[in-house]
Amino acid sequence: MNSITRLILIVSFGFVISGCLPSIDEPASISLERWSVTGTKESKQKDEIQYLETVQYGESGEETARLFYDQNKKLAAKEIRVFKEGTIVPKGSQYKDAKDSLLSYYVFELDSYDRVAKANAFDASSDELLRIEKFKYDNKDNVVEKTICNSDDLPVRIMRYSFDKNGNEQQVQVLQGDGTVVLTEVFNITKYNDHGMWTEKWGFVNEDPFSFVSRRIEY
Repeated sequence: MNSITRLILIVSFGFVISGCLPSIDEPASISLERWSVTGTKESKQKDEIQYLETVQYGESGEETARLFYDQNKKLAAKEIRVFKEGTIVPKGSQYKDAKDSLLSYYVFELDSYDRVAKANAFDASSDELLRIEKFKYDNKDNVVEKTICNSDDLPVRIMRYSFDKNGNEQQVQVLQGDGTVVLTEVFNITKYNDHGMWTEKWGFVNEDPFSFVSRRIEY
């Protein structure tokens, strides 16, 4: 796996999978698989699994957990949301390995709509601040920009996302902390479910095939 692909996997998926959700028949879970691809635009085919993730939701549509899997589809880690007592308002999350050992945790700062505007990540063993993540949203609650900063609050990576009217991701742009563009991946959605949510798409960089992504949405 090359460094650019690894960068996309690490920094872009966390919030792409959970954009605008329909108000009727909220999903119980959304599972995503990302593959590398071979061939040309005309003869592309998926190659190897790069990334596997499942997001679980509560009855009111709130995200409750993210499960991360290795390439053999075995559980590798999980992130569990922590809520303010008696509410579905998130206050942070806990990142654990497959054996439930706590590795790190997030403390959230929310905007006026109870969305995560800032997430401070800490090492579980030392409480050391590891990084800071900042988020911007559109009027449909899709994350349109995610900035990852170091512990000194200096930008390291910036991701910008664009969506269609149903909250389906159309493009992701990855930038260095100084705003220099690393790459732009444009998606061609090839399958939707009955709610207008994508279930398969191909990604292209400079019109060359770059990824194949599928997701299973369970209600």
